[in-house]
Amino acid sequence: VKISSLAAGSKSKFDVVDVSAVLIRSTRSRCLSATPKRYNSTADAPNLSFMANLFRGEIQPVQVFPYPEAADAEQKEFIRSLREPVDRFFAEYDPVESEKLGKPSDAVMEAMWDMGCFGLMAPEEYGGLNLSNTGYATMGDAVGGVDLGLAVVLGAHQSIGWKGVLLYGTDEQKKKYLPMVTTGKTIAAFALTEPSSGSDAGSIRTRAVKSACGKFYTMNGSKIW
Repeated sequence: VKISSLAAGSKSKFDVVDVSAVLIRSTRSRCLSATPKRYNSTADAPNLSFMANLFRGEIQPVQVFPYPEAADAEQKEFIRSLREPVDRFFAEYDPVESEKLGKPSDAVMEAMWDMGCFGLMAPEEYGGLNLSNTGYATMGDAVGGVDLGLAVVLGAHQSIGWKGVLLYGTDEQKKKYLPMVTTGKTIAAFALTEPSSGSDAGSIRTRAVKSACGKFYTMNGSKIW
């Protein structure tokens, strides 16, 4: 690889410098530093993650075979009973109207709340339906098959919206906030977008640092929305 650059006092406008060796050494260094630990150290336990190994061109059959039953007969019947009213509602639903409005109408949102669609995976004690991932995906299919935009509204509310409270919140936080977002008609959101990051949550620069006394957090950063 040759790079041309201005050189003061040279006979020509440009000096040509061969940087191939430098680039090769630099690239090799980066590749080695990025090599997964499982290949750097024989002492580490093997990584049996199905998806991680799939990206490496390897299969971990122990993770998928024999293929597990997604739901037993009782769970399937429960999911079916939840989906039936949703299907009936969408039989008379016109997604074009929502498209014209630029959002789901108030009547549509009210119906989604009444059918429990905003709390599909939340525990029953917080007003949710306590569905498994299979049940959640089934309900998402029922909604998304008619209006994908509405499915995204439901999905964002429950995934990056209140899911963090469910997974990491204290008991007090769960008792306070989860009923609000599962049955209380409060939409949950996640302040994700920053000037330097979009859907890549790993690139977020905003930080909340706990004080030395442990009584408060100091937050630094910025958000677009």
